[in-house]
Amino acid sequence: MLALLTLVAVGVLSLSTVNMRTSAQSQARDLARSNARMALILAVGDLQKMLGPDGRVTSPSAQSQSAASAHAAWVGVYDAWDASRGLITRPQSVFQQWLSSAPQREDLRNKNFAERVGVSEVPLVDAGSLGEAAKLPGEKVTAPTMPVGVGTRTGNVAWWVGDESMKADVTSGETRAPFTKSGEHLLAAHASPVANAEVLEALGAIPIDDADRDRYISSGLLTLKNNKAQQLFHDVTTQSLGIPVDVTRRQLKYDFSIFAQQPRTSVVNLPIYKANGAVNDFTVARGKLTNARDFRTAGGNPLASFGNLTEQAGINMEELWVHSNLYRNVRWTSNIPKLVAQSGAENKSTNDFRHRALSDPWFSYSKPVFASVQFVFSFVSKPDPLLAGKFRMQMQMDALVKVWNPNNVRVEIPAGASYAVQLLSVPFKVQWYITNASGAGVALPQSGVGGNTYSLNRGTWPSSSDKFGHQTFQWLRGNIGGLAQKGVSTGYTLEPGESKIFGHDKEISTASFAGDPNVNLSPGWGPGRQADIVADFGASGLNANDMIEFVISPDPLVVPTGGNRTYCNKWIGHRAPGSIASGGNGGLALGGSSVPTSINFDSPDTRYFPAIRSSQRLTVSQYATPKPFMIFGHYMNVEQSSPNTNDAFPSATRILSNSVVTSRTFRTLAADQFTTSQEIWRCDPLPLAYISPLLDISSKDQGRFGGSHSINLGVTRCATRQLDLAPPLSMMSLSHAIANGFSDRFAQATERGSQGLDVLQSDGLTGNYKFEAGDIAFSTVSYAAPQVERAIGNSFASPFVRPNQAVGSGAYHLRTAATVPLFDHSYLANSALFDRWFCSSLHDGSLIPNGAPYADSRSVTTVLTDFFEKSARDAKSRLLNTRVVPAAEWTVARERLLNGTRLQEDALARLAVFVFLDGTFNINSTRKEAWKAVLATARSTARSGGNGSTIDNEALTPVGSSGHLAAGMAKLMGQASELEQWSGFRALDDDQIDALATAMVQEVKTRGPFLSMADFLNRRLTGSGDQQLMGAVQSAIETAGLNEPLKSGSRALRAADFGSLPGAAVAGAAKGMSKSTGIPGYVMQSDVLAPLINQMSVRGDTFRIRAYGSATDQNGKVLAEAWCEAVVQRGHDYIDKQDRPELAFSTLTIPLNRAFGRRFHIQSFRWLTRAEV
Repeated sequence: MLALLTLVAVGVLSLSTVNMRTSAQSQARDLARSNARMALILAVGDLQKMLGPDGRVTSPSAQSQSAASAHAAWVGVYDAWDASRGLITRPQSVFQQWLSSAPQREDLRNKNFAERVGVSEVPLVDAGSLGEAAKLPGEKVTAPTMPVGVGTRTGNVAWWVGDESMKADVTSGETRAPFTKSGEHLLAAHASPVANAEVLEALGAIPIDDADRDRYISSGLLTLKNNKAQQLFHDVTTQSLGIPVDVTRRQLKYDFSIFAQQPRTSVVNLPIYKANGAVNDFTVARGKLTNARDFRTAGGNPLASFGNLTEQAGINMEELWVHSNLYRNVRWTSNIPKLVAQSGAENKSTNDFRHRALSDPWFSYSKPVFASVQFVFSFVSKPDPLLAGKFRMQMQMDALVKVWNPNNVRVEIPAGASYAVQLLSVPFKVQWYITNASGAGVALPQSGVGGNTYSLNRGTWPSSSDKFGHQTFQWLRGNIGGLAQKGVSTGYTLEPGESKIFGHDKEISTASFAGDPNVNLSPGWGPGRQADIVADFGASGLNANDMIEFVISPDPLVVPTGGNRTYCNKWIGHRAPGSIASGGNGGLALGGSSVPTSINFDSPDTRYFPAIRSSQRLTVSQYATPKPFMIFGHYMNVEQSSPNTNDAFPSATRILSNSVVTSRTFRTLAADQFTTSQEIWRCDPLPLAYISPLLDISSKDQGRFGGSHSINLGVTRCATRQLDLAPPLSMMSLSHAIANGFSDRFAQATERGSQGLDVLQSDGLTGNYKFEAGDIAFSTVSYAAPQVERAIGNSFASPFVRPNQAVGSGAYHLRTAATVPLFDHSYLANSALFDRWFCSSLHDGSLIPNGAPYADSRSVTTVLTDFFEKSARDAKSRLLNTRVVPAAEWTVARERLLNGTRLQEDALARLAVFVFLDGTFNINSTRKEAWKAVLATARSTARSGGNGSTIDNEALTPVGSSGHLAAGMAKLMGQASELEQWSGFRALDDDQIDALATAMVQEVKTRGPFLSMADFLNRRLTGSGDQQLMGAVQSAIETAGLNEPLKSGSRALRAADFGSLPGAAVAGAAKGMSKSTGIPGYVMQSDVLAPLINQMSVRGDTFRIRAYGSATDQNGKVLAEAWCEAVVQRGHDYIDKQDRPELAFSTLTIPLNRAFGRRFHIQSFRWLTRAEV
């Protein structure tokens, strides 16, 4: 019994000891957890103070330090670029603090503090989170401890805050609504739903429709997909929600999708920047954008500031509205789109094509572009009407008009619509060398020139029709599509990117129309379709066996036409019968091209205006059939000259030539003037036969363009304007907008005249064309220099502006050397748009045309209601961009967004209050694997071809601004003859994505932290080298070698190619532009960013906090440790809700909100064991 009691006593004593120990350990553990919770609270407090305000950006320590440093994953907070101080000169980055614990608070405000490693640091991210990656330098996260407590309740705390937006969110977005299935290729080009994990070896594909996708509710659960996923702790996430916030103005962004649904009349006279470099800080009043105070004068006549070095406007919001609503006017047949001229006419009540065309805001997108106009001159012998049995030398002329459709969609010019080309003079002279059969010279009547030399001066000749044509003409009025004799324009179709040749209608060579300069031009061309030029050219009274030679040379004595040696007008509309008051009697000049009298014809430049000698000595009888001797005309610039001629010049970059500009003038034949006009006039000899590379036409009546005007490098389709054909889903959809600061409308004849600008002439019988107030289409005559394409979203330095400027001044295309503002349109447009705006993708189904592959009949209010009420569970109710998700209950949002069955007036400024951007990515990230997944977002998405077929891209990432192409995938070729380079698209393989990601990380480390989205997109005015050449993304593209074959050999540019232009050295640098820049086969940063930009940011709103607490004894020995993790999310509401969420920082009334900004919320919390850290 004693033994038993002894055992019991010992047992009880032992239990008491265990209980005492357990009690002590429990207290220490509880204290450690309490301290960990305290650390978490301190971390959240830091977050609220540092990142609650909108005007802050986040960047990792690895941006400025080695990726292998101990604190590479620390997150730093910087002040954002402050728009109120201007958006031209980049401010120095102002560091605020590290989001970490530190023994002394002031240490965190020292940027160099992250470089040091303290002795009291504890692990917060270790092998339990990183797996094998823990062995790599820079992957673990540690933070210094801070002592806390008094007496016996002492311990330490530490914390680290990680920005989830610096990782690729591999589970963002959802499948799109079923009604969009046929249009997925169009929508994915600007709104791909999720970063692509398939390019990550340690993870693998997580398709958007993967049934297991819902299991990955946290990053840790990605190991269910791949047990190596731990290695991507710093690279991927499943939680990154961003607020659409403008960090530069410290307020929420405006919704461009709602803006685009406003009536056109609500968006007029809204320039986004002007010549003094100011960006228009729009406000919203009564549902309309309103100009900032210093832009208020733009509400009057915009032409009043034309040429003003401080006030002239640049690109305007109406130009962007027009492009963003183009989808409304696309007609679909079996998934094949087309544009029909005048289909968007606001004045549909008139049958007059001119007024219908000019009341169409989308007129510029469907009007023909004249890629070249050639006149082929031949000599022919005809019986002399004054001397029986004798002959005289006459001329015949062929007209070859190359009409180009730069769009990636078919354009239809309907019957009744008429365009015309008119040639006013031929500034040459002929010197005859004629001998008789015995070799003696033949005496000719002497002209005023003398020496058997005669001007090719036709004078004016009667037209065949005074109803559909002018009573008299000089050389040519060619009616494209027919009109002059028939009285009806038959219409025609231009396929995507097609250049179609129009020549003299076959019927005009008949005797009844001999000598008539008013002719029809129909598709096709060939010998035997010339027009007789009935005039006295001096060689008459000739015998059949007389021998003829001649020299054609420029004539300095030709009578100028309005200060020009020759002028080629382009017109719209026939001369309808009736009085001017009733709208008759007048075609309308769209513009023209000319050879000014400043071009020296006394000593002409033989590269462009050589003397042309007859290549053979023939008899008069041999000239009974026409013998062509010269091609004269003008050519839009192309990459390469045709063989043995100079019909191109080096500065052929497509982005320097806006195809809709119809008035292209120059003063000299210098390189800077060619760069300005992007057009060339010249003459070329013919060997008395139709033999020349310039005379090229395919069996389909197509001409060549793009690489060359001839068959050697030219292509028959050149679809460089890639329209996206859907409502705006991304601000990068504006990349191909016709936006050049076009400010005057056809209806503004009076305003143009009052400013002394070019007047759009009429060739009416008795007066000018009668403009109407409804002729609201932009004329494209007046614009903000220089002409440019693809300005928005891109970043190449302009040769017209000094590299350290965004706006310069100088002489431009004017006939005089008048000084005008010269804009870097890309720099200014990017500054104005990409921080201020986002696209919610909210659409109005009633605006979507029938047959569109994403057709939807719902009203915009129904779409909005369904989105908030049902999209979480019903795919049919999601927005076109499924990464835009609700952030509030509909009962709350409805009150602020709807007014009955209509959108609230200020909805475009309010919608950002109620949505998150799912999968937001912070562009300051230095994680290569994250960049890979993000850059591969569009991997394996399809594109559609011009015939409606699907172009699959398995294992490739297509890049470009449209999901609909006129050709297939371009290959990396140095030759300009590959059609796909000009009309197709580029697709990157995984190795190229890897190279691009590597280059992007280097750009972030070199240029970061980026203080705004514009800072990310734009070049650096105060930088050097590549930083002044182009923005970070374009620089990464070039570093990765994606365009290398398109930049070498004959496609390369040199500074000398831009002549004396102030930015020539930068624009022509080795890494800068090439002749191919701007074509579909050349990768531009807007191409890469199109499906990504809506989700990109310079800051995070979702953060992962790791917190640590310990309990220590009186000697500092650690008794217990605890780790916890929380995910916190910044919301839209300010701390004090008395200030509404859409208010900008400058208008906040509550001091607490000015100090702490928007409220953070803890989304999830969990305790971690040491093994899980």
